[in-house]
Amino acid sequence: MTARSSLIQLKTRAHRARLQCALRVFPQPLRVAGGGGITTNMKDGDVFVLNNRFINVPGVSPATLQAAQLNGTLQSIVPVNTRDGVAFVGTSTGSTVVVANDVLRDHSTFFTFSYGGGLKAQRVWGPLGFFGDVRGRTIPNFFDGHGTNMLELSAGLNFAWGER
Repeated sequence: MTARSSLIQLKTRAHRARLQCALRVFPQPLRVAGGGGITTNMKDGDVFVLNNRFINVPGVSPATLQAAQLNGTLQSIVPVNTRDGVAFVGTSTGSTVVVANDVLRDHSTFFTFSYGGGLKAQRVWGPLGFFGDVRGRTIPNFFDGHGTNMLELSAGLNFAWGER
């Protein structure tokens, strides 16, 4: 046997071993789905205001708006929900009413669900393997009916010891 034929045989064996290894650790698909609840817990305070709404009221002074708020007739001037707080700012043409728009309350519980899928390959190199997945997370009734959706990407290593 010549050195050249020995080299070809070694290359063929190495190629065959890599092919067998690749077939043995073929990535497996995975699917994920789940549901549950998430509850808010605020350290200091009862509410968290995410954003405000500014409403211009021309020709009306802040004092008039404060009086309307005290006697319960503010809704006839400013037709928005003011239960989470309201502020009045005087302007050169009248007033601006600042109303809390999206409010998160302490100890509120929201339904949540997640879904997704990915690939995992175990024992690619000894006990070492890899995984990667994409997940979606949804809270449909967050902030007074405004839903929120998030996309999450993850990848990493996994280790497997013991029998196959």
